[in-house]
Amino acid sequence: MFHADPHAGNLLYDKRTGVLALLDWALTSHITEEQRRQFAMLFLMILLRDPRGVTKAIEALSLRQRKRSSRQRLIIQEEVTRFLVEQPLARIPRAVDVVNLLERIAWQGVRLPSHLVMLRKVLFTLDGILHDIAGSRASMEFVVVQCLLRNWLDNPAEIGWPLSPHDWLTVYWSAILYCSRLAIGGVRQFAPCGNNELAWPAL
Repeated sequence: MFHADPHAGNLLYDKRTGVLALLDWALTSHITEEQRRQFAMLFLMILLRDPRGVTKAIEALSLRQRKRSSRQRLIIQEEVTRFLVEQPLARIPRAVDVVNLLERIAWQGVRLPSHLVMLRKVLFTLDGILHDIAGSRASMEFVVVQCLLRNWLDNPAEIGWPLSPHDWLTVYWSAILYCSRLAIGGVRQFAPCGNNELAWPAL
C-alpha cells in the first residue's frame, strides 16, 4: 500500500524526535508483490541501459490480454529504445523519467495498471517537495537509496527484497555488458547515424 496524496499539507515533521509522519490516508493505492518485482527489475534494467530487460519488465507490468499483439510489443520496444537513446550518458534516469516512459507507452494503447497514474502523481509530488526543501539539485532517488541502506544496516532481516535469485542472475549478466552498451551509446551520440538513430544493439 502507498499513500497516494503526499503533498506538503499531509506531512508532519517533529523536530524534537526527527520523525516525519504522513497524515490523511483517505487516498491510497496498492502494488502487488509481482508488480513490486517487475518495478524493481524495470528500474535496474534502466540503470543498466538494457533495452531488452526494460522491454521485458514493461511487458510483464502490462495488463494480461488473451493474445498480446505484435504491434503492442513493437510499441514497447520502440519507446524503450527511443527513451534510452535520449538519455545523456552522464545522467542517470530518474524515477519520474521512468514513469513518463510508461505513460508514453500507455498513450499508444498498451494497457497498464491504473494505479500507475497515481504512482506517477506521488513521484512528482515528492520530487517537488524535496526540491522546495533541499534545492533543485537534490535527488529523490539518492534520498531513497540512503534510507534503504540505513534501514538495511539497522535491520537487515526486515527489508523485503522482491527479486528472485533468477532476477539477480539476470541483473548480473546485464551488468557485465553495461560498459559495452555505454561505449556503443557514446559512439552513437558523437556520430549520429541518420535514420537508424533508434537502432540499439541487443546486448
